Amino acid sequence: MVQPDHAGQACTQVCYLAVPDVDAHYRRAAIAGATIELAPGSDGLGGDFYTCRDLEGHLWSFGTRDYRVGPRFASRLGAGSRRASQLVSVMAMVAVAAGAWAFHPGSASDARSVVTTAAAATERSENGGQVLHQLRRTTAERDSVREENARLAAEIALVRSHERLQRAIREQTGGEMAVLQEHLAREREARDAAVAEATRSAQELKALRADVEQQKQQRAVLQEQLQTTMAALVDARREAVPAAAQTSSVRTDTVAPPRAQRAIRARPAEAIACYRRVMRGDINWGGGTAWLPENAQALCSGTHNARRTIGCFEAGVRAGRPWRDVLAACRTT
Repeated sequence: MVQPDHAGQACTQVCYLAVPDVDAHYRRAAIAGATIELAPGSDGLGGDFYTCRDLEGHLWSFGTRDYRVGPRFASRLGAGSRRASQLVSVMAMVAVAAGAWAFHPGSASDARSVVTTAAAATERSENGGQVLHQLRRTTAERDSVREENARLAAEIALVRSHERLQRAIREQTGGEMAVLQEHLAREREARDAAVAEATRSAQELKALRADVEQQKQQRAVLQEQLQTTMAALVDARREAVPAAAQTSSVRTDTVAPPRAQRAIRARPAEAIACYRRVMRGDINWGGGTAWLPENAQALCSGTHNARRTIGCFEAGVRAGRPWRDVLAACRTT
C-alpha cells in the first residue's frame, strides 16, 4: 500500500470496525479533526454506519453490525456458511469503498457504476446475511439443546447417585438396627433377671429381718420370764426358811437344780405355782412335808405344768420309789 498523497489523494486503504454506538463515535471523530466522508446512516443490512478520513488520508468505516463469524461458531459452520460470511464481508467493504469513492474529486462517473454494483452486492449480501443468521440461529438452538441435554444427564446421574447412596444407607442402617435390637433384647433379659434377683434378695432380707426381730422379742420375753422366775424363787425361799426351822425332821439331802437352759425353757408361772405348793407343805416326799428350798427348786424349776409335775412326784412316792429318782423323773414334766 502507498499513502494517499503518493496516489493523487486516491483512496488506497479502507478499514471497517464495529462499534456499539455510531452516533457517539461519530461525534468523537469529528471533534478529533477527522473528515466525515459519509454521515451516519443505514447500511442496508439492519445496522448503521459512517465513514471518515483521518489526518493521513486513510478511510475508516464504523458500524453497529459485526460481519465476522465468532470463534464460538466458526468450528461448527460448514463450507457454505464460511463462503456466505466471506461474501457478506466483501460486499460490505465494497459498499463502503463505493460510498467513499463517490465523494472523491474527479470520480463522479465511476461512482455511479460502483454504487450500482454495490446495490447488487447489497442484495446478495442480504440473502447471505439471512442464511448466516439462520445458520447462527440453528447452531445456537443446537448448542442450547446440547447444553440442556448435558444438564439433564448430569441431573439424572446425580439422582441415580443419590438413590444408590440412599439404598446403601438403608441397607447399612437395617443391619445396624438388627444388631441394636438383638443387643437391646439381651440387655432387657439381663435387666429383668437382675430385677428378679433383687426382688428375691429383698424378700429374703425382709424375712431375715423379721426372724431377727422375732428372736429379739422372744429373747426379751424369756429374759423377762427368767427374771420373774428367779425373783419368785427367791421370795418363796424366804417364806420357806421359817417353816423349815420349825419342823422336827429336817432333811439335809439336796438334789441339784436343773441347768439354766432347762430353766429357761420352763414356764415361769407354772414353776412358781409348783414351788409355792411344795414349800407350803402340800406335798409329801416320803419322809414328811418339809422341803429344802434346793429340792423344791430342783423339782419345780423345769416344769411346764405344776399340777402334772406334782402328780407325777406323788404317784412315784406312793409306788415306793426313792424320792430322788422320782424327783429326777418328774421335774421336767
